[in-house]
Amino acid sequence: MVSALFFLNGVPLVDPVRKKEKGRRAVLGQIEDLEIYCRHGLTWSEDEHEFVLEPSGCPEKINLGNRLHHEERCQYAWITCPNSEGKFCGKMRRKELEHHLLSCCHHKCSHKDKGCSFTGTKSGVLDHLKICGFRALQGLHSYTNSAKQLEDLKQENFKLKQSVNELTSRVQTLEDQKLTMSSQIENCMSVLASLQQKYDSLSATNNTKNDAQTNMSNVEKRRSRGSYGMARATSTSSLGSPVSSPLGSPKYEKWVMPFTFKCMGTLRGHQGAVHCMARYGNKLFSSGADKLLKVWNLHALAKGCIQSVKAHIDTVHTIAVGEGCLYSAGADFTIKRWNIETLEEQQVAQSAHENVICAMVCCGEYLFTSSYATIKVWDATSLSPLHSIDGLYHWVRALALSQSKDKVYSGSHNTIEIWDSTGKFNLKGKIDHQFGSIYSLVVTQQYIIAGTYNRCVQLFDVNSYEHTQSLKGHIGCVRGLVVSPSGRFLFTASDDHTIQVWNLENNLPIMSLSRHEGPVNALSLHGDFLLSGSDDTEIKVFKHFEMQMGFTPT
Repeated sequence: MVSALFFLNGVPLVDPVRKKEKGRRAVLGQIEDLEIYCRHGLTWSEDEHEFVLEPSGCPEKINLGNRLHHEERCQYAWITCPNSEGKFCGKMRRKELEHHLLSCCHHKCSHKDKGCSFTGTKSGVLDHLKICGFRALQGLHSYTNSAKQLEDLKQENFKLKQSVNELTSRVQTLEDQKLTMSSQIENCMSVLASLQQKYDSLSATNNTKNDAQTNMSNVEKRRSRGSYGMARATSTSSLGSPVSSPLGSPKYEKWVMPFTFKCMGTLRGHQGAVHCMARYGNKLFSSGADKLLKVWNLHALAKGCIQSVKAHIDTVHTIAVGEGCLYSAGADFTIKRWNIETLEEQQVAQSAHENVICAMVCCGEYLFTSSYATIKVWDATSLSPLHSIDGLYHWVRALALSQSKDKVYSGSHNTIEIWDSTGKFNLKGKIDHQFGSIYSLVVTQQYIIAGTYNRCVQLFDVNSYEHTQSLKGHIGCVRGLVVSPSGRFLFTASDDHTIQVWNLENNLPIMSLSRHEGPVNALSLHGDFLLSGSDDTEIKVFKHFEMQMGFTPT
């Protein structure tokens, strides 16, 4: 900028252009000195009209001029794991990254650019590097163009291709043999079930005849003694025992092998992935990525959703049913309690956890919730905090109650822990394993059943905690589990878009249900109906059907 210097009677005058520039700089300097809060220490208020301080966020006040410099380095900034780019590990504070990387199971092999697809923990990658098939290429770029070296590489490459082809052929042969054996086993099981049915039918008929003969014999004896008129009139069942008045529906399912489940319809209405479901009487509650809580009438599914409310300001990951109440929680770190009949919000616990709330179970007067390395206990009525179990290893993504409801089981990475649920909340047992992160958990009278990230379902004895069986069949993370009331049948939901049905009496697969177009996250049973929620935004409804001999399910 060019400006002139003016004089009046030999005295220099102030240049007006310079005066204006100095004033502008002074104002900018005052603005840059203004103190503001770091944006990583703020969050939206409950009504989303203004920002409020976040207790777990950045506490620093900074000058406006230094804002960018501070926030680029702020230890409270939300970032994603560099190993998975936010696909698996979720978001975390920058200050938590170093601790997370120690246990992250998505570290990549340093030879990934050469084609190696191995992922695991940091120590697992170091062990893998010792045997990595791509390590021979480490010095490839430093090789000279020697004709002999190139020829050696070509020969080695040819041998490797031959070995790969041979191994591929062997694997295909084994897969074919597996399919053949599976088909033979299914046929044998079907025949055995049919024979068992016939045997039971013949036994019942024979018992009925014997009972009838016995009754006739007793009548003749009473007649011969002249006491028939004094005999007490009793109605008998087919087994000869007195018939009592009906006690309502049977406690356990009446499913007899062979049977099948067929898709009867689809419940639509969610605008995002369905992450969780819960049942209360004839009502089904569902929620997920669209932050909505929806209600469905299980006795009138054709009517569709009968009620829908905006439940949270971020994804809902878990819902649970208590005594006359429904609870919801998720990625907004908030727990809410609802009237289960009217869906009216009754209580709210803000900032209940410092990370995403993954799982929740209600046990009488206590509500248990879990997040990263933490389980918390709340008063089920007031949502007041009662107890905190800290220092656990990695994400606690699954919680389950024992059959007697005196214990809570928690599943995390390579660990299942058993806690008292009656008020002491002390550790009662621990199961260490090497099956990776647990994403789903259910407990029966016989088994502790865990769905894992490594695509398998693991069974542990509920008394001895010994590992008894691995159920293999999924090709994706197992996110949902539900067991039939009798404990004889298991349903598993996976990222591979399928639901597997298992017979827990022999630990063999029964069938696979493939009707979703995305990962299946949640399952619920209601009588003869199975309901499943998925990333494809839909809830599928399957119904149990008995199979006749020679019938093939479609």
